[in-house]
Amino acid sequence: MTAMQFLFELQQDWARSATYEGVTDILKAHTAYGTQIRFSKWALGEHTSEAGTAFVGVK
Repeated sequence: MTAMQFLFELQQDWARSATYEGVTDILKAHTAYGTQIRFSKWALGEHTSEAGTAFVGVK
């Protein structure tokens, strides 16, 4: 088991806001996954959860 797998195992419920920020801070600082998080926020803007709704009904 890798350290990243262990971290994901500890943070199974991503809706749990008490530890979400800490886990994502660790990922951003030390993993390629964190690089993807930073890129996605850059590409989609800070409101990434709202970006998906802009394409509803578009084919």
